[in-house]
Amino acid sequence: MNAQRIRTWLFNGGSLALAAALLYLAFRGIPMQELATAFQEANYWWLIPLVVLVILSNVMRVIRWQLLLQTLPDRAYREGATPGPVGFMTAFASTMIGYMANYIAPRAGEFARTGHLALKQQLRFSSVLGTVVVERILDTAVLLLALGSGLWYVRDRLGTLAEEAAFRVPPWTEDVAFWSAVVVGIAALGAMLGAWFFPHVARRLRAWYRLVVRPVLRHFWDGLDTVRTTAHPWAVIATTVGMWGGYLLMAYIPFRMLHIAVPYGIGLADAWALMAIGALGLLVPAPGGLGSFHYITIVALATLYQMPEAPAASYAVLTHASQLIFYTGAGALCLAFYGTGLRELREASAQAAEAAE
Repeated sequence: MNAQRIRTWLFNGGSLALAAALLYLAFRGIPMQELATAFQEANYWWLIPLVVLVILSNVMRVIRWQLLLQTLPDRAYREGATPGPVGFMTAFASTMIGYMANYIAPRAGEFARTGHLALKQQLRFSSVLGTVVVERILDTAVLLLALGSGLWYVRDRLGTLAEEAAFRVPPWTEDVAFWSAVVVGIAALGAMLGAWFFPHVARRLRAWYRLVVRPVLRHFWDGLDTVRTTAHPWAVIATTVGMWGGYLLMAYIPFRMLHIAVPYGIGLADAWALMAIGALGLLVPAPGGLGSFHYITIVALATLYQMPEAPAASYAVLTHASQLIFYTGAGALCLAFYGTGLRELREASAQAAEAAE
């Protein structure tokens, strides 16, 4: 087993351990019988509009990605490939596979999505990755807007939220954070000293940059520049707005499904705020936000809306599980029927330097 594979296994193992710890923190003390009762009494007819919204939101995401991909220059294609439009089903399959990969290993989704499309369309990995980064920038801008407006909406209750979140975290985690920072700092200092005392290392790094990194960056810029060169900027904006509107309704419907919207006064504005707060949990390196999403969502509902932990947990579980089932199922189907094997996809996703050819 090579060093890269060992690092991958260690990272994935650490992310699973983190998810397990966060799940424990989120669900400790919650009666499982109350959680089961909440699901037994849920109105599952709401699943129909929920699934429709999930599909429509992803259709808009795929259309937006196509608008960016069609702007890539011919040099973004591999040598010998014939430039051509990216089909909707190709982009849709790549997107679903990417979502599925996120639930397997944190941060793997964007590389799996990029690798699948690059293989199918004979595009350079780094050029496709550039368009994915553009999408992430657009989504981050909307998320920051949602977070800012959402926090302003619940501004009177933010102090309680911070106190409750701090109370739920065991004291020993502060020591873990401190020593992690120390280790990272020592590693960074060691890298700088190594480059200083061993000039041949610096020369190799410069050669590696010239021969590998710089060509990759050039093709990566082709992908980033699509946000400027696209012929349909308003369509990109419209699909972004529509997609996030779908996310808002997807965050609200589970409250209605579990009969907790009216009793706790949760409307669309509240769902908007909670959607943004819950999205912060997805930033934690846990597979698909497992544990982190549940933790922050339960804390937010319990403190901001005085919701008992059992119904708050039922909302977190339902919201996360419904998307996990949909995306892993859709991703597996796309992977099975769209002609790319797991090994081939994994190799493509790992080769970010492929674009240097």
